[in-house]
Amino acid sequence: MDKKVYSPFEIHNCAIKFEKDEKADRIGCMGSIEENADMKVVTKKCEGIEETVSSRPTGTGELKMTLHIRWEHYVRIFGMKFEELKPGVYAYGKNSRHEEFCLTGEVSNEYDQKMLKAYPRVMVTDGKAMKVTNGEEEVAEMELTAKFMPDEHGMGTYEAMLEEVQESETLQQEWNENFNAEGLYVPAA
Repeated sequence: MDKKVYSPFEIHNCAIKFEKDEKADRIGCMGSIEENADMKVVTKKCEGIEETVSSRPTGTGELKMTLHIRWEHYVRIFGMKFEELKPGVYAYGKNSRHEEFCLTGEVSNEYDQKMLKAYPRVMVTDGKAMKVTNGEEEVAEMELTAKFMPDEHGMGTYEAMLEEVQESETLQQEWNENFNAEGLYVPAA
């Protein structure tokens, strides 16, 4: 088997950081994540026949996640906390505003090679949904669909192969606690 082939196998240590938070916090337990980046296809026709086709990423895309989420993140993602409600009471309706967040995680292949993954700007696009079934033997994971959007650099996602990165332990800690794309770019000369 070619160990240079990277096949994503597991995702761990997913963290969420909302805009006003000082550092990221574990989101809960991520079961699966599926990413689909949006593309813009540009064609050039000559006399009705496509002469050239080029594809360009837009920096946006969709995430589908299955997970067990911590309560405080659930409330913030769906904009359910209102000051006029008593402590411990939450609501969801036309005044709710889904909160934007940064999502990070560690993706491993079957040889335990780690890739850090970050989505700097994410917002859940699903409405709140729930299904409860009595008598189940396994607690069902929540399914969420979200949109990722480009940051100030035009990037919707970042990835880092730990074995290729100098100071990988420092990068991994900063990535998971307080992802900041600015630190990933080479300073201009």
